[in-house]
Amino acid sequence: MSLLTRPVVVTVAGHFGAAFAALCMPPFYAYILQANFSSQSLALAGWYFTLPTLAAAVANPLWGRLGDRIGRRASLIRAHAGLCLSFILTGLARTPLEFALGLTLQGLLGGTFSASNAFLAEQVSASRLSTLLGVMQASARTALFAGPALIGLLSGRANLLHLFFYLAVFPAAASLILCLLPDPPARAAGEGGKRNGGNAG
Repeated sequence: MSLLTRPVVVTVAGHFGAAFAALCMPPFYAYILQANFSSQSLALAGWYFTLPTLAAAVANPLWGRLGDRIGRRASLIRAHAGLCLSFILTGLARTPLEFALGLTLQGLLGGTFSASNAFLAEQVSASRLSTLLGVMQASARTALFAGPALIGLLSGRANLLHLFFYLAVFPAAASLILCLLPDPPARAAGEGGKRNGGNAG
């Protein structure tokens, strides 16, 4: 199977978009809290940074078991759709508590990173998977560098809280494109079966 199939390209691009969206905003939480809510909420900025990670630690095992039942592509579509919804709800926040709930939902409803890896494990052989996982790591690190740098340029010109609406476009597009792709061809029974189990959160 070719390494650069449409599902693989969409998955890698969607992973980059999700990483860009998820990683570009945390450095600006204090700025968002000060600009949109009470100054007292600034003391919570560090805690807000941890909320998606803590929520993901709780939710990912559950999403992984669901992925074993509904399939890897459906699990990845769900993760992108959940991330899109949580970004929209975060952008709608009007109080520090609502902002915290939106961030928590990003961890609870997302899971695109592990779901992407599980889906790729279904698409390519083990030898090619190692190359793709390296690409995925590189895309996440690129997003971690490019995201905050770009958002920093906008910090004095836009309400960063409302940028969550625009960031929702990335997972929404990935979810839609994955839905429209034809079903991938079945792989041989037992090929990578153990490799795919339980990590689609």
